Formats: sequence, C-alpha cells, structure tokens
Amino acid sequence: MRDASLTLSRACYFCLLLIGLTALLLFTSCASIAPTERLFLGQSNSLLTVMDGTCNETSFLPENRLELDTQEALDPNTISLLGWNIYKGQRAGWEKDLLEFSTQADIILLQEALLDDALKRVFDDQEMYWSLNNSFRYKGREAGVLIASKVQPLSQCGMRHSEPITIIPKTMLISRFSIQGTTEELLVANIHGINFSTGLGSYQEQLTSLRAILQNHQGPLILAGDFNNWSEGRTGIVEQLAEALYLEALTFSKGKRTLFWGQPLDHIFYRGLIPVTANIHSVKTSDHNPMIVTFKLPHYR
Repeated sequence: MRDASLTLSRACYFCLLLIGLTALLLFTSCASIAPTERLFLGQSNSLLTVMDGTCNETSFLPENRLELDTQEALDPNTISLLGWNIYKGQRAGWEKDLLEFSTQADIILLQEALLDDALKRVFDDQEMYWSLNNSFRYKGREAGVLIASKVQPLSQCGMRHSEPITIIPKTMLISRFSIQGTTEELLVANIHGINFSTGLGSYQEQLTSLRAILQNHQGPLILAGDFNNWSEGRTGIVEQLAEALYLEALTFSKGKRTLFWGQPLDHIFYRGLIPVTANIHSVKTSDHNPMIVTFKLPHYR
C-alpha cells in the first residue's frame, strides 16, 4: 500500500513538472518577469506613486504607523472583505462580477490581478485606494497581488518569492488599517502561494518569511488568498503558520472553494475578529470562486 502511495505521489509530481514547464512556455510568449519588486499605489483611476515597499521585520511596528491627512477608518461593527483570484482577467465578464462583488466589500484582496484600465475602472467606480505588488508584466501590464480598500491604509509592504520550476515570482502584500473608536489596527495580508515545486522547501520558505512579518503585529489580523496548498504537506505548513499566529480558519456557510487534488486552495484566516457572514459565489469568470466575508470586532455590537 505504501509503495502504491509513493508511486502515485511521484506520478503527481511528474505531472506537476509538465504543467509547470508548459506554463513557463505559455508565460514567456506574452509576459516577462519584473526585474525588481515594486508597489504600485493609486486612487480613483490615478497612479499616485511607485515605490520600493519590501517588507522587513519593522514594517508594521506601532512606531512606524503613518499619520494620514484623512480621518478614514474601518467601521468596527462591519468589516467586509472580498478575496478572489481573478485569473488575470482572461475570461469574459470578470469586470462585471468584480464590480458587483466589490460593492459588498470594504477591502478587496485579488490574486493574479492585471493592472489595466478595466481593473482601474472598477476601483474608480468605488472610489477605492489600491496597491499592487508586482510579480511580472503580462501583455504590457503589471500583474501580481492587489489590495483595494474604501479607506486609506496606514501603510503597506510587499514580498516576492520565485518558483523553483518556472522562476515566475509569487507575491504577497500586507496593509494596515485604522478602526473607528479604538487604537487597535487591522493588519490584512494577501498571499499568492508558490505553485510549481516538487518539494516543500520553497513553499515553507515563503510562508516562514510571511510569519516573520505578521508575528510582530499584536492586534486583529486577516490572512487570505490563494495558498496553492494542493498537497497534504503544503496544507500542513499552512496549518502550522495559522497555529503560530493564533489564527482561526474561516468556514463558509454557502458555496464551494476551488479544489486541486482534493485540497481547497483559497482560504481566509483571522484572529481578534468575529465572523458575521461568510459565503462563496460560483462564477464562470475565473478558475477560482470569490469569497466574501463580514467581520466585526468582539467588543462592538
């Protein structure tokens, strides 16, 4: 029985290697890897700045909190979040779906976001701030993970790790927000997990580096995204990260998450918050289904 399991595992990794090499060939035909990591920040369809926002262990310490000109802050009674891998907007109708779902969210976490005019229009319609941590350029546009929000973040930083097989980077983005009526601040992390690797080393390294940043935050925290945890070993690493950060896994009352080899890839973990609603919507406009959740702070009604 053990020999059969090993044979199956090797076959799966061989298939993954072929998929990865195929993805690399398709990627290089219309995309290029961004030579340096950059955060692209904007509001209302305007690019405000491009900056080197690489995370370090002091990025989100209290003394590094920024004082903003505006008094915008999240409502402690209802903090809504949308998490969705939008598949680089390659399927028709994604813009309509994103616009519909974004009206329900204070914070939007996108993976495989392509920073084109169509995406910017969605944020313009919602008068949202947005930041993207670039991974590569696809069809002449920056692509990576993105966080958009109705309130201006206090600060943000990004992280990037290259996949061993394809060399295509996977990125993470972290933002911090004020909450009305409290000195507590919400830290939100958006992850696109390393996908194509035959071992666990690079995947472990990516999540360990994320832990080093998140563990310095003492308040409420949300970690969400496409973790690409398609094996039991990867799922174990995700569970270890959640345990180390005292995070709970969100359960969904409606809808189904995307599965690969029997494992759900999209997750929302949280602490210091109470889930009020949590739903997944089935769509045809991406190979992942969007997750929409509403939280509140425990000491608010």
